[in-house]
Amino acid sequence: MFYSSRLMPYVFSYVSLHNTLKRIVNYTMIYRFVFLMVLLNILGCFPVKQPSETILPEPAKEDTTYSQYIQFKSTSGSLRFRFFKDTPLHRNAFLMQFQDSLATIQLTENVPNLLLRGIVKSNNKGTFLAPEITRKYANTRGNLCATLSKNGISDVSSFYIVTGGVPFSETVLADFATQVRLQSRTSDFYFSKKNKALYQKYGGAPWLDMQYTCFAELVKGINTLETLSRLKTKGNSAGKARYAFKNPKFAELRTREM
Repeated sequence: MFYSSRLMPYVFSYVSLHNTLKRIVNYTMIYRFVFLMVLLNILGCFPVKQPSETILPEPAKEDTTYSQYIQFKSTSGSLRFRFFKDTPLHRNAFLMQFQDSLATIQLTENVPNLLLRGIVKSNNKGTFLAPEITRKYANTRGNLCATLSKNGISDVSSFYIVTGGVPFSETVLADFATQVRLQSRTSDFYFSKKNKALYQKYGGAPWLDMQYTCFAELVKGINTLETLSRLKTKGNSAGKARYAFKNPKFAELRTREM
């Protein structure tokens, strides 16, 4: 009993301290809870900014100013060309010449089994422009290409149409590919599978690839092209042959296959 009576104050002190600490802990938990609720309410007023979605640019609208087709009419028949979408500057400049109602096309030279050279006589200017050269469009049969001026600028008033006629073997094409790489300083140049097949079947002018802009392809009139390619020439194969076309007729419906 003696020891119990002496320990009683310490027991009461321990119990009192325990209760005090318990209340402090409870109050602390309450304060923490209240603080957390207040903080959440504050943050709710300022929502976290979500990462903005990547807005892709709208695809470029196709230029509908000019037709995608053009047709040359002659006494030997018609030649109908479709312009390449990747050469819009040459297409626009070439067609702009025929806003002159008196414009005419004249073939000036026939190189047998190779190409026809021609000029556009028009009062409209603006025929000089930067080349739009791509390996995708080659000097295969039926392609319409622009010549170059002395300073390396394309001139759509002076053009040539590849007629072809003499097929090339794979070995010869490999040599031409090497020649093109050297001339164009394009070390990784090669003929695409499609263009190689066309050169092997119909011929063309593969050594001119990557030097001139081919901006249209023949879609109708291959018989007319063959007729024109047999025009009589004087003397050598580079002899002159004059042959005039009537004013070209524009396609009325640009989206229609012709």
